[in-house]
Amino acid sequence: MTEEVKTKDQLLAELRTAMDAGDMKTVSRIAKSIAEFDAVAAKAEKDAKLEALKGITIAVKEAIDKVVQKFYDKGDLDVAEGVWYSQDFGENLTTCKLIKRQSTGGGGGTHAGKGRNFASTAELLKEHGEEAANDEGQTWNELYEAAKGDGNKVYQVRMRLAKALKIV
Repeated sequence: MTEEVKTKDQLLAELRTAMDAGDMKTVSRIAKSIAEFDAVAAKAEKDAKLEALKGITIAVKEAIDKVVQKFYDKGDLDVAEGVWYSQDFGENLTTCKLIKRQSTGGGGGTHAGKGRNFASTAELLKEHGEEAANDEGQTWNELYEAAKGDGNKVYQVRMRLAKALKIV
């Protein structure tokens, strides 16, 4: 037996009728249906917005890449390892940091030789990618593949692997 699909207006009308009749069991059932209806609508709206952002994300990244590349080509960023850029529209806050290379020489710091300049992620994964990374049995390669597309997550996987290997 299939139940008739109802609009929110129909559900609200039924809710008013049940409330007027004092039928609290029906009021509860209809209220639950309205909540489910609203949740599905909110999820659909959120999914649509996220899908729309995917396309514009690439365009924004490419525009920022072009600007950064101009500084890189001029040699202004030779001492930097990368650029971290963030703009929060809600807080009206923009942050831009140049990530500096750390010395790997025998300097006086306690982290000498253990800066970010250890083996590349690709090298680490080539050597240790099939090893178990967590209690769920996932390998480092699986974690890395799942993190692709999100620079923060990729970095977290790299650093967790480096820590597991006692590189950092």
